[in-house]
Amino acid sequence: RPIVTDIANNSFLSNAGINVYPNPGYGAYNVAISGLSNTELSYRIIDLSGKEIKRESFGKRSGEFNTLVNIEDVSSGIYMMILNRDGVTDHIKLCKF
Repeated sequence: RPIVTDIANNSFLSNAGINVYPNPGYGAYNVAISGLSNTELSYRIIDLSGKEIKRESFGKRSGEFNTLVNIEDVSSGIYMMILNRDGVTDHIKLCKF
């Protein structure tokens, strides 16, 4: 189930328990995920051509999980974070200045 964002204010229209901020930003994004219950968690970041920029796995997590995703070393543009929670995939658009 994809996450849909409101382009005007980048707020999530889903109650999936995921918050990514600041977005848009300069490349350092706080990712907060709630409602986890022994959930295998990982993400990939790709550019619009599909090239993988970054990948990270966190193992099984419960409760609330927070991490910092840093893509300051890549060019300004639009990127896609593909978040996987036990086989459930969410797509989150990252706008980088």
